[in-house]
Amino acid sequence: WVKENEEKITFSSQNGYYCAVRFLTINNERIFIRFGEYNFTDFEYPCTPSYGIQIKYHKDKGESGLCICLNSTGKEMVLSDDNSLYVIARFNGTPLKIEVYYRRLDYAKAKSLRISHKR
Repeated sequence: WVKENEEKITFSSQNGYYCAVRFLTINNERIFIRFGEYNFTDFEYPCTPSYGIQIKYHKDKGESGLCICLNSTGKEMVLSDDNSLYVIARFNGTPLKIEVYYRRLDYAKAKSLRISHKR
């Protein structure tokens, strides 16, 4: 269960890798995640659900999620639409270490939170 205080999970691998993590909160709360800095060393594969990190944060978990790969500034943030969120990491021989920070937010706080990104 995701708690109110921020916690961290680390994905790391030296070889081919697949990992899926399901984050859950109690009803009427959402999940806020952010990523630490990372840089993938293998640019051979495009950023797709089958290579990179996929974040399923919509209510319909069957649809494709947000895909990120290659590098991060450590400022990427995602807020779930409901009380569950999946982070799926798939890599083909790329050495990696990715830190994901997560915590829960109640709907009242989440409504006032603005999430944006700049290029």
